[in-house]
Amino acid sequence: MTTSPLIASMFRLMRSFKSCLSAELEAEGLSIAPMHMKTLKMIAAMDECTAQRIAQSINRDKAQVNRVVQELVAQGMIERKQNPADKRSQLLHLSDKGEIALKSMNSVENRVLYRMTNGINIESQQTFITLAEQLRSNL
Repeated sequence: MTTSPLIASMFRLMRSFKSCLSAELEAEGLSIAPMHMKTLKMIAAMDECTAQRIAQSINRDKAQVNRVVQELVAQGMIERKQNPADKRSQLLHLSDKGEIALKSMNSVENRVLYRMTNGINIESQQTFITLAEQLRSNL
């Protein structure tokens, strides 16, 4: 059975991107899993963020998101506060440590993006984005 060149290329790109991102994060002293990274970004971006809203936004199991949240609380990256609108849930906020980690992650992402797009003009980058979004929407 042969693999489509397009599929093989997408897998190679994702593997290289994840590998480079992980190495850069480790060099910054941030050994953080992609799901933890995504969760921190969502907490920073969302008003009145709850684990339930994160789970719905990324289409993941709430139990999985709760485990990630617990780990981030234990690491001191996020804090929980009682939700005044719903006593059954807690609002999530980045701690000072989480804010610092998020800034480092954003810096690493920018460096990796710069490296990845080196020598590729803006038009080609926009074409890639358009094609990638078309491929995603077809699924």
